[in-house]
Parts: sequence; structure tokens; C-alpha cells
Amino acid sequence: VYQDSDTNNLALLTSIISSSWNFTELTFVSYDDFISKYQNKNYSFFTLDGYYKHFQEQKKSNTSYTPNKDFAALNKNKTIIPESQIMYIYLKLWIQETDKEINFAKISVSPDIETYAIGNSLISKDGFNEFPEEMTEFLHKKSSLKFNLLRLKNALQLINKHLLESKSRSMYEESRTPELKNLKADTLFISNKYFSSAPKTQNSKEIIKNYKYYIKSISEKQLLKKGQEKDEIYYLIYDQNSRGKFINIINSKTGSIVYSDYTHLSQQIKAKDFIKISKSVKKN
Repeated sequence: VYQDSDTNNLALLTSIISSSWNFTELTFVSYDDFISKYQNKNYSFFTLDGYYKHFQEQKKSNTSYTPNKDFAALNKNKTIIPESQIMYIYLKLWIQETDKEINFAKISVSPDIETYAIGNSLISKDGFNEFPEEMTEFLHKKSSLKFNLLRLKNALQLINKHLLESKSRSMYEESRTPELKNLKADTLFISNKYFSSAPKTQNSKEIIKNYKYYIKSISEKQLLKKGQEKDEIYYLIYDQNSRGKFINIINSKTGSIVYSDYTHLSQQIKAKDFIKISKSVKKN
């Protein structure tokens, strides 16, 4: 189910994505057609969805842990954890069977400020909630969320491979494959959009300067072009949610993940992330 914002680029979307999927037949439909013609029938779907968690203010005793250094301690033995919320958005593959939905795969999506604000207004604040229909409709029809088509192609390519081989993979799974050694000679590409969330005291050059091999920061448009022009490139993906960040390095030809790392309680991309990658490349 494509977003309304993809309508003008549907031919490009179809040509890029179709080459990565052969597990089933693949058809592109609008959200309106999904609702009126296909929903609750014998089809599987890729749709945008998510869930939301709301935490009330809590007082914790006998602990020195606070999730943020700016949270005020009430006294020596008590801390206060303020009201907070977590939003998860993903592209999911699912099918409806009788009275239940069966999920096969999810691709994490980092919400932008607009999506987070709309979600905050649509979702009730009473604990755990799956997205209401209004939020799902917003994601498909009005949201400014954008997928890099190279990334989307490779993600579907990997899901397709795992389904064919009856294998599973957790989003929190960490790995360093032997293929990582190729980065001793090949360039690692990274989208310059990721540096907008970096600490204000660091620019992109400072963040990547301790990576010991070839690395280049380019635009999302240039990244897609590189993936189309070259037989194979390696590029970095950075995602974050309210609990941590995910850093993956992808082979654009196969869709395989050659490096995967999850850091809990850290959202921003930092210089030490590239130091860690550099050390991993050196070991292979």
C-alpha cells in the first residue's frame, strides 16, 4: 500500500521494488483502494502502522538510576521519572486470518516531528495503544515520512530471502559478517540527513573523522543514484526510537546486513559509533 505522496513517482517505485520481491505476486495499491477493495480478503499487505506507549510520572526509591541527567532528584534516596511517551512506526507485512492478524515482518521507521505531533494528538494517554485507524490513514495519505527507495528495496530483498529460507531475524540482533572486510578498500556511503540529529557541538566531519577507511556523506537522492549506477555499494542506515538507536551497514546488491549494532538509551549518531565500526572492519 503506497503513500499518496508516492503517486507521482509510482512508476519508479514499482520498477525498483518489484526487482527485489518474488515470494508472492506483488501489486501496488493506494490506501483508498486497500480500504474499499482489498481489506479483510485473502491477501497479504505491506502497510505503515505502529504503536504507542505512555508512561505516567513515577517516583522511584532506593535507586541511583535516572534515564536523563536533567531529571531532578527529590532527595538522596528518591528520583522522579517524568511523564513520557514512546512512538514506534514500521512498515509491516501481515495477513488477516479469521479473527486475528498475523505479522510476518516489520521495517522500523523513524518518525519526523510532524508525524510525532500528529500521533500525540490522535492517540490516547492511557498506557499501551496500537495505532488507531485515524493514525494509519494519516501515515498513508498525509504524512511527510519518506523512504529512501534503495533502503526500501534492500529491506524487502532481505525479508523476501528470509521468507524463502524460513528464517527469522530480530531488529535488535547484532552482527559483524566477514564481508565487512570489503570496507578496507570500498567506500562507506552515509546520508547527510543523519547528521541533523547529532550533538550541536559536532558537525559531520568531526563525527566521521575517526573512521579509518573510506567514507563519504551524500544526499538521499545521490545515495539512490549511486545504488542504481554501481553494481554494489555499502551504505549506512541509522534509525532511532525513544529507547535507543540502530546502526546497520547494507550491501546494496544483495540487501544483506554486514554490520548491525544496537545501543540502548542513546538516540544520537556520534563519533564513537564510527570508531566502533572502524574497529570491526579492522578485525575482519
